[in-house]
This record gives sequence, C-alpha cells and structure tokens, in this order.
Amino acid sequence: MLEIFTNFHNLQSKTEQDIYLQSLIQIDPVDRNRPKESATTSKPKAFSVRYHILFNGIQTRVCKTAFMETYGCTTKQCYRLSHLLQLNETLTDNRGKGTSANAIPGSIIAKMRAHIE
Repeated sequence: MLEIFTNFHNLQSKTEQDIYLQSLIQIDPVDRNRPKESATTSKPKAFSVRYHILFNGIQTRVCKTAFMETYGCTTKQCYRLSHLLQLNETLTDNRGKGTSANAIPGSIIAKMRAHIE
C-alpha cells in the first residue's frame, strides 16, 4: 500500500493527481430507486460510484473508505471528482487564482510612493 501512496504523491501537480483518481472512479446509473418512507423531501440518488485501486496493473474494486485511506484524499475530494466525472467536465485547479481581499491596487501603491518621496 505504501508503494501505491508514494506513486500517487510523486505525480507533478494536483491536476495530474485528480485525473489519476478520476480514472479509478467508475460512475454507474442507479439500478433501482428505493424510496425511503421517512425522507419525503430528499431527492433520489443520481448515480452510483465504484472505486478501484490500481496495483501491479490490476484494478481492484474497493470501498470508498479504503480508496480514501489508500490515496489520502477526503470525502469532499471524492464527491467533487465523481460529480465532475458524471457531468463530463474538465478538472481545473483554481487554488491561488483569486485576488486577495487585502490586496492594495498598484495605482494606490504608486500614489503612496510618490507621496512619500
């Protein structure tokens, strides 16, 4: 298991890691909807997810917990990857792309420097 974990974390970027994890997730339609009597307001399940682990070129089906513990990912990551896979959307890494709330615009900084000088 340590070999699987280290090979996964030796990938260059988070996008490559997400693509690798998505290749091990399989989306299937729901076989049978079983309505719950107590939850009348909940919506039915949209799809089923199967998780696999790749070891020595062989994909082995595992539970979600084993998948998350092997690759060190969280429930939110699995949720995001499975939903993007179901929607056929591409993965984007948006970390660090937003503007800082504390950032001072360059024009104001230039005015401050001119005032100090």
